[in-house]
Amino acid sequence: MEDNTNETEETTPEPERTQYTRQQTVTYTLISIALFCVLYFGGKQILNVFNRPYTVYLTPDAVKSETLPRTFDMAGLAGDKGLSFENAKLVKDESGYAVTMLFSGFEDEEEFGESFIEFEYGDPFPDVRTEFYPYPENPAKAEYAFAVQYVDIDAPDRSVSVFEYEGKLYAEYTQYGGAVPADVKAVFSGGEKIYQE
Repeated sequence: MEDNTNETEETTPEPERTQYTRQQTVTYTLISIALFCVLYFGGKQILNVFNRPYTVYLTPDAVKSETLPRTFDMAGLAGDKGLSFENAKLVKDESGYAVTMLFSGFEDEEEFGESFIEFEYGDPFPDVRTEFYPYPENPAKAEYAFAVQYVDIDAPDRSVSVFEYEGKLYAEYTQYGGAVPADVKAVFSGGEKIYQE
């Protein structure tokens, strides 16, 4: 038995290929390279405008009363035991951010870890050279001291250094990271922001 069905083949015509002259090809190539350069370098400049490095200085006068407990919470310190907030600094650059907060108002350097630090830390590191900024009137002026450092076991990018400077005991909280978290932005919202050139 023969199958009398005719198979119909539908053919679609192939689109004609456009032939470009050598001059057109060179022109399109140059335009493509120029557009790439404009987008690449121009885009970097636009990103740099939005991601400019800056420093935020925070003095006790600039800290709102409702924000002050957050500074102690962020630092992992017991603020209800008489600690005083001295000043803080947030530095944001292309590599990430760094927060330093300076506290005072305690009497015993030996008991500080057990009495004031609320996060779990390992063995303290003695004689760590510490840079700190004790002058609210000139917040960019640094001083140096040797401190005992307590590092958070669960977050090694945060620590507290305890030291004596000119007869007064200080504790400096330090935290590093990539993108600035929302709680850090909230604490530094009342500070003075200075963009770096």
